Amino acid sequence: MHLEGTRKEATLSQVRYESKYVAIQELHKEKRLAIALLYNYDRYQND
Repeated sequence: MHLEGTRKEATLSQVRYESKYVAIQELHKEKRLAIALLYNYDRYQND
């Protein structure tokens, strides 16, 4: 019974870690997109 509880805890923390990791990945993706858009905007302004 005790083992089952700790396993559930481990799974919970794993899920929490993975969702945090995915959120960070998404954030980086959005940041790269924003930088690319700004960069392109600057290029178009200079034309």
